[in-house]
Amino acid sequence: MHIRNNPELVAYVLSRMENGEVITAICQEIGCTPSALSHYAEDDAQFAQRYARARLRQAAAMAADVVRIADEEPDPAKARVRCDARKWVAARIDPANYGDTQRLEHTGTVEHVVEHRLSEASDLLGKLLPPTIDHNPVAMRQAEAVGLPDVDAAPRRRPGGHKRRRLINGLAS
Repeated sequence: MHIRNNPELVAYVLSRMENGEVITAICQEIGCTPSALSHYAEDDAQFAQRYARARLRQAAAMAADVVRIADEEPDPAKARVRCDARKWVAARIDPANYGDTQRLEHTGTVEHVVEHRLSEASDLLGKLLPPTIDHNPVAMRQAEAVGLPDVDAAPRRRPGGHKRRRLINGLAS
């Protein structure tokens, strides 16, 4: 059966959706496919709005059905499966209300402590570590005086580079 141009059928489908019935069962009964409903919603803006509202109500009906099933189903394993299925579908239809995601909202201010702490750590490292040519103008002049090449101009990973730095640091002391 064609759902387009059939307002009674549209009302029937949306009403059943709002009562928590799944689309596949409704479509099977009326003789259409779930994709036909989706295509119709893509083509008709008014139907799309009604369909979206019906889907939200469908999720609410499924979530409400969970309590009824838990209270009435005598078999706990069967009740759990039925409840979990409805919770899962409701979460996919309306994740804002029934999803598992938790939102964390922060109120207040964020202090820029990190930048200050990095500056303190840099100053402390400068005091603890021996001076290098890059940060010690005296060692730089002494290195130039004895003819050592500029460390920044040399490739970074060159064999023996650590010896040259140790020699330069030794000149500064």
